[in-house]
Amino acid sequence: HPRVDPSTNHLHTFSYQLLPSTDSSDYLKTVVTFWELDSSFSVVSSTRHTLQGYAFLHDFCFTAHHYLVFKNPVDLDLLPFLLGQKCPAQCIQFFSNRPTELHLIPRGDDKSGRLARVATIPACFVFHHANAYEEEDGSVVVDSVRLPGMLDWGFASAGRDFLYV
Repeated sequence: HPRVDPSTNHLHTFSYQLLPSTDSSDYLKTVVTFWELDSSFSVVSSTRHTLQGYAFLHDFCFTAHHYLVFKNPVDLDLLPFLLGQKCPAQCIQFFSNRPTELHLIPRGDDKSGRLARVATIPACFVFHHANAYEEEDGSVVVDSVRLPGMLDWGFASAGRDFLYV
């Protein structure tokens, strides 16, 4: 979901790619690009960041200094999709024994030398965000929809495929 920065009136959005990983622990990596656009939709800045493994990204938020994305504890098994046996959503599996990661990624216009950071929270599924901001002490506050597990959109629990939802 694109968002407008009220201090600049610039539009912020993101895109991501799933690419093969050379890391032995994951076969995929997720490369996220954040875009800042001015009122004529010209790119003001862009920020690229790599997350190890598969990241189910649907939404993001930002503060004055960071982009924030939640990496839910999920994996993607592409084989059933590539064989035409399942739709992509049916190939995502939630792992309640792994933490959810909050990635704080410095914005492209941040010249302070801040480094990307990762905070972990108990396993949950974060899908949408309402707001994010920084306190005077630098603490980051984010208001998000947090679910105890991944949505199944009705097809898994009802024995139906995704098209019936």
